[in-house]
Amino acid sequence: MIGFESEFGSVSWNHGEQSEDLQGQLISGNYFSVLGVDAVLGRTITADDDRVPGASPVQIRTTRLSMV
Repeated sequence: MIGFESEFGSVSWNHGEQSEDLQGQLISGNYFSVLGVDAVLGRTITADDDRVPGASPVQIRTTRLSMV
């Protein structure tokens, strides 16, 4: 079983003199492993990321965002 929040609203991302509003989702740590999806670069979040109280949030970016 996985959990996700469909949208938590927009976040403003500033890069150089440009700004872009982005949409995001809150997901459980096992989201990617249940779907059988792995990261092309870096890592996805894991169930271990859910286990540490007060841990820093993890950000997963799409390829489109990474190319900006």
